[in-house]
Amino acid sequence: MGADLKAKKINYNNHKILKWCLTNTGIEKDRNGNIVPIKNQSPKMRIDGMASMLNAYVGLMDHFHK
Repeated sequence: MGADLKAKKINYNNHKILKWCLTNTGIEKDRNGNIVPIKNQSPKMRIDGMASMLNAYVGLMDHFHK
């Protein structure tokens, strides 16, 4: 999803709250090597909008790659 965001393939209409959620999000690898979204700074910062967008993106990719 990160590559598609950078390539401007995903249109989120420059939504202020979603943009804020995206800037609060970092990535980390779990023990299995999977990339996991994490909160960049404080635990009070929200990433819920990004998590929702990621869930929708994964569902979309699963649908198109079947």
